[in-house]
Amino acid sequence: MRGTISTLVGLITLALLLGLGAPPLTAGGTPNGKPFESLQSQVDELSSQTGSLAEQLNAAQSALAELQALASANQDAIGALDGRTAALEDEIDAILARLEHTGTMVEPGLYHVYSRVLWDVGWLKDDSYLSGGFFTYNEYPNPLVYGNNQTTFLGPFGYGVPPVPPGATRKARLFVTYGHQYQCNGDPTVSIGGLEFTLPQVGGYYGHPAAGWSNFRLASEYDGIGHVGIQVYLKNFVWGGPDCGPYPGADRPKGVVYHVEIHFYDEFPP
Repeated sequence: MRGTISTLVGLITLALLLGLGAPPLTAGGTPNGKPFESLQSQVDELSSQTGSLAEQLNAAQSALAELQALASANQDAIGALDGRTAALEDEIDAILARLEHTGTMVEPGLYHVYSRVLWDVGWLKDDSYLSGGFFTYNEYPNPLVYGNNQTTFLGPFGYGVPPVPPGATRKARLFVTYGHQYQCNGDPTVSIGGLEFTLPQVGGYYGHPAAGWSNFRLASEYDGIGHVGIQVYLKNFVWGGPDCGPYPGADRPKGVVYHVEIHFYDEFPP
């Protein structure tokens, strides 16, 4: 831009010097008697004005660059503010969901929301599945049976389970009434569609009913499980003495099962 203005001034000066559009010079070197210095003064003034305009242009360009940088910084700040606003809205939704939760709090941040009975020995109508009046298990998976040889359970992780509220993590565990033979070391285990729930060791006579909670399983682990069978067994079995049978490998029941429930929970972050 400065170069364009300087070129324009030069052309004007040249035109004036060549006499384009100006009165002819006299013999004394003056146009119509006016001193030549007057013309030079006008040229100098025009040059001065041109320099001032160039300075104003540079100042305007600098101000524009500053405004553009400020606008870019403000845009970044607005984007960060929008992200923080969305995060705060999610936090508020989670807090409201916790305050409005209808479940029973069993510990800080953990709410019991639903349960259903999956199996009971009273549902079995065929005594041939009983051993000494008990529904027993060993170290190999034994399917739970109801009615007359029925082994399919419809959606153990569904049917009546409420939706997960915002901000919560859904999980489930089993409550089982069972027995576990002393010196039959291992982990009493219930498998639902291949997903294992581990129960505490009891260590009594295998037919004596005890009860215990299993470990938790996340909804992400069981979401794809539909209508399946349920098996019970003593996982990681190790013979620990004659109370588990007169010798290792003796065919003696490792425990019994009386009742199986599944319980669902919602967990909120602290």
